[in-house]
Amino acid sequence: MFPEVLDLGFATIKGYGLMIGLAIPLAFLLVGIESRRVGLQAMDDNRVWLFFWIAGAFYIGGKAGYILRYPEKYEALRASEGLLGVVREGFVYYGAVMVALPGTLYALFRYKIPWGLGIDTLVFALPIGHALGRVGCFFAGCCYGCHSDVPWAVTFTEGQGLNHEAVHPVQLYEAAASVVIFLYLWLWVRKRPRFPWQVLLTYFALYAVLRFMTEIFRGDGNPEPFSDGTQHVQGTPPGSLTEAQLVSIVMFVVVVPILLRGFRSGRARKLA
Repeated sequence: MFPEVLDLGFATIKGYGLMIGLAIPLAFLLVGIESRRVGLQAMDDNRVWLFFWIAGAFYIGGKAGYILRYPEKYEALRASEGLLGVVREGFVYYGAVMVALPGTLYALFRYKIPWGLGIDTLVFALPIGHALGRVGCFFAGCCYGCHSDVPWAVTFTEGQGLNHEAVHPVQLYEAAASVVIFLYLWLWVRKRPRFPWQVLLTYFALYAVLRFMTEIFRGDGNPEPFSDGTQHVQGTPPGSLTEAQLVSIVMFVVVVPILLRGFRSGRARKLA
């Protein structure tokens, strides 16, 4: 749609990069608001350094996930755009989260911030940042949907993936749902704390459901661990459970019992 949104002559601003550029200061602002609200002065004072640690871990995890899970796409990107293209594009969200979580815990420990409250203060950056990232994917034409004749189907002409064929705007589905998740966490969950890690666990549970559903509409050929080996055709939906759906199932199954236990223990404390 809009792989390049502005040509400055000496540099080109791409849609994906613009969205990430908007996500970072917005996340920084949200964390500052929440850290002051809950009285985490150490977090507010060290926000810049925390973001260096967390953003670095997020970037490394997302990039490593992309290289490991999509070696063909990685090689094609390196061949077409060189090292700069590899640095700038190609990330896997679940890979980013898996590396960012221990990286965040280390950063919180380093600045003497309690893990539970610290994580629940930082987590608001995830859904809003992810929403903007998916809008960036839409601009770039990557992570595209499967063929569709719905009235709101889109046709990419300069995208990184499937062009000139009507597909589901699955990137926007995930972006819109991520905004809804953010609003629920920000307007409801944060005002009713019951136990440490509640916000993070709630986000994980909701995102697992969201990602499982959006994978149904993906047409870009995400890995399918239980596939019969048939070559995926661009624009067709997954033929079996995708790797991302499998991770979503595991995440949901692990997180929901912990959430329920936390709610029960929180209720018991109130009754006592």
